[in-house]
Amino acid sequence: MVRDSERGSRPPAAGGPADALKEAVERTFQGAAGGAAGAQRRAQDLFDDVTSALQRLRESVDDRSAAEAVEQLREEVRALSDRVAALERAAAKPTTTKSKTTATRS
Repeated sequence: MVRDSERGSRPPAAGGPADALKEAVERTFQGAAGGAAGAQRRAQDLFDDVTSALQRLRESVDDRSAAEAVEQLREEVRALSDRVAALERAAAKPTTTKSKTTATRS
């Protein structure tokens, strides 16, 4: 026969094999429930990591869009500056045809 010291720390099942099976099933369910909580925690951590990464990606895309908009505005300002400079050069040129015809009539 097996002595109590050899069985371990669990007391012998009071009702026989049916009770022992019931206890084993309950321990299994409790262990599975604890494992499920750990899996749920890991899934939540993974979800949080993915959410954080997507937020950083969104901010990066927003920053890039802003940089592209600034670059486009710079190009438009350069184009306008070139047009203004051309208009100023054209306005600064003396109209030589009018002054020559006036000088010849006098």
